[in-house]
Amino acid sequence: MVACHDSSLPLTPNRPTVAASFVTGNAAAHLDARGHFQLPMPAPAWPDEEIDAARAEAIAKIDVRVFDRSIRGWLEKEHGGPIDLDALSVCGPTYYADTPFDVMPAAAGTVYRVGLGPAWLVSFCDADGVQVLSEAVPALATNIEIKGNLLIWRGGNLGGSIISSGVPPGMAIPLPPEEAVRFAASLTGRRVSEVPQLLRLSWSPFGAPQMTAWRLTLDAPAHVRGANAGTASDETTVYVSNTYNADRVERLYRARIDTTGLPPDEVRATAVTGPTGQITKVPLRRRVGIPRALEVITPIAQEK
Repeated sequence: MVACHDSSLPLTPNRPTVAASFVTGNAAAHLDARGHFQLPMPAPAWPDEEIDAARAEAIAKIDVRVFDRSIRGWLEKEHGGPIDLDALSVCGPTYYADTPFDVMPAAAGTVYRVGLGPAWLVSFCDADGVQVLSEAVPALATNIEIKGNLLIWRGGNLGGSIISSGVPPGMAIPLPPEEAVRFAASLTGRRVSEVPQLLRLSWSPFGAPQMTAWRLTLDAPAHVRGANAGTASDETTVYVSNTYNADRVERLYRARIDTTGLPPDEVRATAVTGPTGQITKVPLRRRVGIPRALEVITPIAQEK
């Protein structure tokens, strides 16, 4: 499941809309009269261990005001201009980026559980309603306490678990689901039939949760060709992302054939356990149907 938390937050003025003709079925049922998706709130991937969107927004506000000051130069470089952190406010929907992993055992350790688990992506805009920052707050951040204008980490400081990213002009992080659906439907000539699902794509606990893709289900197979292998296939599940590649260009993808040689359903976390600091390998199970990597595709009809 995937969700956005809208509550009474102002919409970003440039939030796109999607035409009803691009959707059908369950996707159409979650599209409002304005052409915006009302995504359902998720059942937590890891019950009793996750914070909600409102809590994530409260944590992100303090992170922006306090901790982002030390990296403002880097954020301004990513954004492409000066940032007045005190003038920013939460804007638009806060999205739930689901994890590609099943519930991780405690033996995997906090770094892997927090770093690879689901995350809330909170947007911050300037006074003109333009997105300037994206703050990724782990959904498993139940160990973060709010004390006035400070964040207190119980059981150790995992401050790096909140990832801040500057947003370049004209870009949105994450890509809005309306734009992802419009893009995929326009390219393939198919309609999207299920509610868009936002997935994390990083397989490293130190990777940015902002690397995401919308998983879209089409109402009929689209005949496409892969950019890497050059092979043609019929796809009913496609992905749209503007952060999967370093150039941050919006593209259409399919699941790529796994050539890593790893077991198809797991990766392994390195955990330090026991009184002597023994190093063990803990298997982390990948969810069924979640790809390890993506490949750029082009609808074959467009090759002419």
